Amino acid sequence: LNGINSIGMKMLSFMILGACCAISGAIGVSRMGLINHETLLLDVEMDAILAVAIGGNSLSGGKFNLTGSVIGAYIIQALTITLYAMKVPSMAVKAYKAIVIIAIVVLGSPVVKYYAMQLRDRLFRKPMNETENN
Repeated sequence: LNGINSIGMKMLSFMILGACCAISGAIGVSRMGLINHETLLLDVEMDAILAVAIGGNSLSGGKFNLTGSVIGAYIIQALTITLYAMKVPSMAVKAYKAIVIIAIVVLGSPVVKYYAMQLRDRLFRKPMNETENN
């Protein structure tokens, strides 16, 4: 309705998506040294959800912040590399990532936010002066 060619935009989006997939596939193959389609994209969905959640975006929808998601992706990659450096088995890394996702979801819930605000107000409440009471 506002003059944007929707078919062209969809085509451009799919072309960009294809180029990004080709680049990520090339990076994945160069890191592993072989093409193994079964392990190439293992647990990518969980990493994507975790990157979005760490980036500060709402998991229930709404506004999206790309910069936060990129920072979240760097954080989750650093977590993964750190866990592998600590000799954590690859199956246990998934559990650590799941724990981080659960913690983010719980900390982002409205009930926890409400109680955190109450606690903050109680801890940082300004004392009333004698002159304000009169």
